[in-house]
Amino acid sequence: MRQPHTHSGHPGPRTLRATTLALALLLVASACGDESTGPVSGPGASREAARIRLVSLAPDSVILDAISAGVGLRAQVLDIDGMPVPTATVRFTSLDSTVATVNASGDVVARRNGRTAVLARAIGGGEDTAWIEVRQRPVRVAATTNNMMMFALGMTAAAPVQVLDRLGSRVPDVKPELRSSDSTIVTLQANGALRAVGVGQADVTAAIPGDTIRVPVTVTQAVAAVLVSRDTVVFDALSMSQDVGAYAIDSLGNRIAGLVPDVEVADLNIARLRNGTVLESRANGVSEATASVGSAVARFVVVVAQVPDSVSITRSDTTRIANATVGAPLPVACDVFDRQGAPIRPAPAVAVAPGATMSGSTCSTLRIARSGFDTVRVSVGRARASLPIVVAARPVTSSLLGDPLETDSVPQGTSPWAPSMRRNSRGQLEIYSTGYVYHPEDASFRGDLHRYVSDDGIRFRYDGIAIRRDTTPCSLRDNGVENMTIVRRADGAGWRMYFAAGSFDCYGWQVFSAVSDDERNWTIEPGVRITNGSDINATQPPTGPYPAGEGMVVDRLPNGEWRMIVSTYEPVQPRQDVWQITEWRSQDQLTWRYIGPVLTTRDMPREGQSSVFSPTIREFAPGLFRMIFSGDNRRDSDGRFRIWSAVSTDQKTWQLEGELMGAPGVNLFYASLVDETLVLVRRSADQSTDGLARATVVMP
Repeated sequence: MRQPHTHSGHPGPRTLRATTLALALLLVASACGDESTGPVSGPGASREAARIRLVSLAPDSVILDAISAGVGLRAQVLDIDGMPVPTATVRFTSLDSTVATVNASGDVVARRNGRTAVLARAIGGGEDTAWIEVRQRPVRVAATTNNMMMFALGMTAAAPVQVLDRLGSRVPDVKPELRSSDSTIVTLQANGALRAVGVGQADVTAAIPGDTIRVPVTVTQAVAAVLVSRDTVVFDALSMSQDVGAYAIDSLGNRIAGLVPDVEVADLNIARLRNGTVLESRANGVSEATASVGSAVARFVVVVAQVPDSVSITRSDTTRIANATVGAPLPVACDVFDRQGAPIRPAPAVAVAPGATMSGSTCSTLRIARSGFDTVRVSVGRARASLPIVVAARPVTSSLLGDPLETDSVPQGTSPWAPSMRRNSRGQLEIYSTGYVYHPEDASFRGDLHRYVSDDGIRFRYDGIAIRRDTTPCSLRDNGVENMTIVRRADGAGWRMYFAAGSFDCYGWQVFSAVSDDERNWTIEPGVRITNGSDINATQPPTGPYPAGEGMVVDRLPNGEWRMIVSTYEPVQPRQDVWQITEWRSQDQLTWRYIGPVLTTRDMPREGQSSVFSPTIREFAPGLFRMIFSGDNRRDSDGRFRIWSAVSTDQKTWQLEGELMGAPGVNLFYASLVDETLVLVRRSADQSTDGLARATVVMP
């Protein structure tokens, strides 16, 4: 075989082997190859064809270095005498037209890299072949785009370059050497593909021997979708901030940094946008919401449902002592808060562990059951709270005016006044009441202190005079003796009675004392226990400015002092012509000093702002005291006397409960209580009824 030529070749001697190969190729070409016929014409062509012996192609081998490169083959036909046959017809055939094609004139064009043969056959006999090899030679590198775009991190793509031969056809088997100017943006994979790893721009350099180009590659993240961290954003408290976790992603699911979706809530009363994708809860409820970037939208639901985290219980009134009738709501209020401290409205049911003074299972259903000190304990879930409370259930009287006191007799010509009641050491009830007698000679009333005794607390019998008034005109006790209380003597055996007595025209009213060994026969002690400020040693002195003694109660304090709660004028300047309930103390039961007011008309409504007097006190529950007293508005056009009550935990600060007994057209004075029995003076406005009355006072 001959050595290949580039684009052209020269004829030479043929061998039998070449002829045999040519015949084989011809058979193949006749079956599947391209055939082109090139005529050789002249007179006597058919005769000449019979004499053809040999066909010679030139060049006999060619290497083409580019697609579409070509070469012209020349076929020479010789007869048996070795002479050219110019009129012979020659047919050209490419054995693989995908590698190279040939036309009827013998022009060969490269189509792809590879190797094939072109057969030239003369009609009448004779043929020859030429070998064609297409072997592209890379000449330059070209970019397929001026700026390559990649729209997602992790995206891979072939480098936008190709290697070309001299005629501009791509050389498929030659890969240029690639490099990235910034591997944080674009990296090169083992197979030569580009991979986007960061947002930005990098230059990709492609090089072959003799040529180099640079192609910019821009990596961005196009929004493919918007995602939220959950399809339902739940708030369990108000004023609570929470990021909904909304973000945009590219087509490969990578989060797009720095791009904040727009968040919108349908109902801004429930939640509002605080900052970026952070929502703040405002009110309980459910609302639809969206997070969007352009046309990419994620929908989610916002739920605000406060969850109890803490509970508080407070008084719903301003008083120190809860004071209402049995069955009335306990004046407490429960508030439930979420973990942000926002109140839950309406508050869920707050469970209660009821104490002894109350009934009910929830805060809103608590009712007063009885009096006493207690603690209200409430709970909501795991939240707990407690509130110490003092309950004073309102007293209940058997009658608003009382019933006439049952007595076997009343001293003739006397009118009972200012009753005081006690239980003696024998268990009997005793009533001490002034029996006033009218003296027409000077139009005055004077009276002694009479005693009534009862074994059953209902029916009383007259038991004589306990303390007589003075009979000397203008003496300390000239006009009468009113009100009293009895205690055990501190300075010896027996009892000591404190009583009020006075003279209207001379000394005025003050508190004195008397002692007894048998609780029946009393000896008045010298001196004055509670003074009204008069000079008892003067002859016919003026009435003292601060009268005292309109009802009194004496007890002993834990420190050993004796305490008297008594109605007096307050010893203040300027003098006030008003009876008030004041406190006095003594170390020895004889010498008393003023402490201060206990309950005054300043604590009363209009109906009791003229005077308050005749206190009587009972401890109706451990540590709880109730004072029943008289109060009036005598100076008003509709003025009358009523019976009132107040409660206290220390007998110093009293909380007014209100009117206990009374009715229009009736005056009630001087209440005195032992256990549940109350005695008082009842007098109608027209004085059609006048006398002592009795009522039962139940203190739950």
